[in-house]
Amino acid sequence: MVTGAPGPAADSSTTDGTVRTKRVTARPFVIALAAFAVLAIASVFVVPPIARSQMDKAFAQLFTEPPSIGKIRFNPLTFTLGIEQFRLPARSDSILTFDRLRISFDVFSAFRGAWTFRAIELDRPVLRLRLASDGSLNLARMFKPVPPAPPGKRSKPPQLRFLSVALRQGRIDWTDETRTPALATQLDTLNFLLTDFRTRKGSNSEYTLEAETPQGEQLAWRGRLALDPLTSAGRFRIGQLKARTLEKFLAGVVPFHFATGEADFGAHYAFDATTTPVFFRIDSLATDLRDLALVDLVDDSAGIGVRVGSTRGGSIEPRKAIANLGTVSMDGLRASMAILPNGHLDLERWGQPVPGAPRDTAPAVPWTVNAANLDAREVAVTIRDTRLRKPARFHIDHGMVTMTNFTSATGTTFPVTVACSTGEGGTAKGEGTMGVMPPTADLHLDLQGFDLRVIQPYIDAFAKLELTSGTVEGDGRFQFSPNGTKGPLVRFVGEATSRNLKTRDRELKQNFMTWTSLRLHGLSAELMPTKVTIKEIVAGQPYIRSVVAPDRTTNFQVVLTPPGPLPPAFATASTDTPEVRIDKVVVRDGSAWFADLSLEPNFSTAIQQLEGTIVGLSSIQQTGGQVQLAGKVDRYAPVAITGTIDPLGGAGRTDVSVKFQHIELTTFTPYSGKFAGYRVRKGKLSLDLRYEVVGRYLKGENKILLEQLTLGEKVESPDATKLPVRFAIALLKDKNGNIDLDIPVKGDLNDPKFSFMRVILKVLVNLLVKAVSSPFKLIGLLVGGGEESSLDAVEFDPGSAALVTTGVIDQLAKALSERPGLHLEIEEKPDVARDSVALAQQRYEQILTASMTEADRHSAASPIRLPSPEYAALVERAYTKQFGPLPRDKTKRGKGAAADSAAFAAAAMRLAGMEQKLRESVVVTEAEIAALARQRAVAIKERLVATGGVGEERLFIVTQANGQLDGEVTAAQLAEADSLAAAADSAAVAAKPRGRDESRVWVRLSLIPE
Repeated sequence: MVTGAPGPAADSSTTDGTVRTKRVTARPFVIALAAFAVLAIASVFVVPPIARSQMDKAFAQLFTEPPSIGKIRFNPLTFTLGIEQFRLPARSDSILTFDRLRISFDVFSAFRGAWTFRAIELDRPVLRLRLASDGSLNLARMFKPVPPAPPGKRSKPPQLRFLSVALRQGRIDWTDETRTPALATQLDTLNFLLTDFRTRKGSNSEYTLEAETPQGEQLAWRGRLALDPLTSAGRFRIGQLKARTLEKFLAGVVPFHFATGEADFGAHYAFDATTTPVFFRIDSLATDLRDLALVDLVDDSAGIGVRVGSTRGGSIEPRKAIANLGTVSMDGLRASMAILPNGHLDLERWGQPVPGAPRDTAPAVPWTVNAANLDAREVAVTIRDTRLRKPARFHIDHGMVTMTNFTSATGTTFPVTVACSTGEGGTAKGEGTMGVMPPTADLHLDLQGFDLRVIQPYIDAFAKLELTSGTVEGDGRFQFSPNGTKGPLVRFVGEATSRNLKTRDRELKQNFMTWTSLRLHGLSAELMPTKVTIKEIVAGQPYIRSVVAPDRTTNFQVVLTPPGPLPPAFATASTDTPEVRIDKVVVRDGSAWFADLSLEPNFSTAIQQLEGTIVGLSSIQQTGGQVQLAGKVDRYAPVAITGTIDPLGGAGRTDVSVKFQHIELTTFTPYSGKFAGYRVRKGKLSLDLRYEVVGRYLKGENKILLEQLTLGEKVESPDATKLPVRFAIALLKDKNGNIDLDIPVKGDLNDPKFSFMRVILKVLVNLLVKAVSSPFKLIGLLVGGGEESSLDAVEFDPGSAALVTTGVIDQLAKALSERPGLHLEIEEKPDVARDSVALAQQRYEQILTASMTEADRHSAASPIRLPSPEYAALVERAYTKQFGPLPRDKTKRGKGAAADSAAFAAAAMRLAGMEQKLRESVVVTEAEIAALARQRAVAIKERLVATGGVGEERLFIVTQANGQLDGEVTAAQLAEADSLAAAADSAAVAAKPRGRDESRVWVRLSLIPE
């Protein structure tokens, strides 16, 4: 019986060494070969069609559009299924494609308790995801809705095991059409490996994910994953992430642009879904930044950047809302920002939601950010203040910031050290503590050489002044604390110094105010509320320049006037009333310069070597500060300022005395030439001024002493007064050649019409007009004669040269002795009317006296004083002696009262006729009257010389009065004096009645200059 086909013979050896051949059967081999052939035929012709049919059914139930499959292969030996050239959907814009999917199954795994796949391999998959404008995802639209599972007990899922899941050379294309413009990005060279993945509880598997973008960005993700329970831990790294990529994803979500730079991120992570809430933590965080720049959306000149930055050892705990950055290092940190017209920083927008960006309706949990160490080098910050017409710009560079135990937790602070350069050699250092929530600072600051020229835009808004040089340095404690009513917003306590300050008048192109140093000792400055306390201010070589321009405006008016409307941010008055106290101000080697360019030649003078103190200035105490300053005018004339001032309070008392001694009057030649019409040849000026202000009412005393004032040559000036200036000076000069004046000033400073200089001018002009219009009244006042005293005339009895009184002459003699520059003219003009009558009466009485008897002389000294009978007898004797006896009266007299009355009347007529005849015989000549006038002038002169000590050479007898000194002041002269008030006063003086006895004869006197 044949049991199998013949096969090849097998050789064997016998014991005797002979070889014999034995036939081996081939049946098992044939069976195996047949089986293999069947499997091969099935894998090619049976399994693929069946698999394709089953896949088509499954895909039809799963997808809305059928996919296309290129080839399906099956290896019966390894039980491996391969699918090639898959496209879903089948059209050209497929969402999912891959070159090959290989699934290798372990057929014996069912005996080991878990269905096991030896390998799942996917080659070159491409996933094209597109998020439509309506928010739908193209991939989600490919799946048909899944019907709900029928109720009932769910079967336990089978146990699965994947020894290896690999994805090679994959690519993901992402397009987001919900954004404008649409976002398109790509992740390619995607490789994924998952090893020994099990669905059994407690099992872990390892995975690796690597990918790269066309821009060279890299993603690496490695770790372990478990499904039951769902946990994962591992490490991820994103390398060379470009700013352009971040801009694509975050544009419109964050309030800034990612302009340039790239970043690396790497960390360990841990995930556990068994906890509530889900546990997720990132630790060992490491980041690296290179040339990263964030630019503001509104202003592309504002932003933040860093050349190189890194963090090490950080961690993130979302459940606790804590981000720990570990150690932070930055090199080349820079920031640029602006102060907006509303006073806020533009970068404050970064903390606010972006308009149009999606918002989370859930309340945000405040995160706490910590850093064990933060070290920033080469920090540069630029701040622009756009509230001004020409924005101010502040810049610091070469900065260094070190923070230890940084935290943003509410109410906590951390140590900080800062240092930077402020430009042009300036430096700043700070060390102390800071806080984030709320923002606080408590630092010891050291500022050196800060260039004040950076504040020029602020000066430009308020004044026409140029700050050409100046620095500030300070050392003290700076505190910032937004605690509302609990304290000031800002406080600085320490020392501050300004050096080499120079300001320049933009109009006159000259220095306005300068100092070599201004030191503030014991400075305490607070803001909101404002309170400033300074123990001592030491001003070294302060200087100020005051100039009157050709148009009579002062440089203070021009410089301190804003060039235009104030910026709106500075136009609103602050409601914060400052409290200021300065204990002491020390002035060392100060100076001031004054010039009047309205004069030709120009006038100028200076105060130098000003030294002294001001003590006790305060804005709340009304006692005022005590002033003691001393200096020199034009290097030689001393000046002293003493008293009490209240420049800070405004409601306190000011009582200041200013004394200038021996100022050379030649300095004022430009003024004397323009307004007086003469140059000053020589002289010195001393001033003793005292000004008292109580509330807002000013009361001043101005004592002026002009020593040896001597006028020089005349100057032609259209502004010069027509009044006799030389005469006025001679009137005012005393015997020592000095003019001593006392000019009071008073007025309400709140009155807009009140002008201090106008009041002074009014008094001076009044004095000048009074001198030339009423010189005798003026010198009468100067010698103590009183307001009503007038020395311009001497009284005489008519017909007499005897002085009635010597009081006027003696006062006049005193005045002349004290004013040697004056000459006196004595009028010789007779009073014809009164003197002729008086002389005729004197001659008539002389005729009667010659006929008086001894008895008459014993009865009366004067004939007209005799009793009537004796007087009638005397007249008859004198008449008879001169004209002969009268004819006898032969009229018979009757008796009785009527007869007596007729006889009395006849006797009276007879007496009157004799008197008339005798008087008519008297002759008074003009020569006699002129001689009387001469005798009176001589009497006055002799009295002045003999008893008053007035030099005879200063006295002149003139035939008539000098009409030039008439005591009348014309309206034209008052107009030349440029004072309406002076005109009114002078007119009142001229109109005032003299009150003289008009029955007397008055000899008028006139004063003339030497």
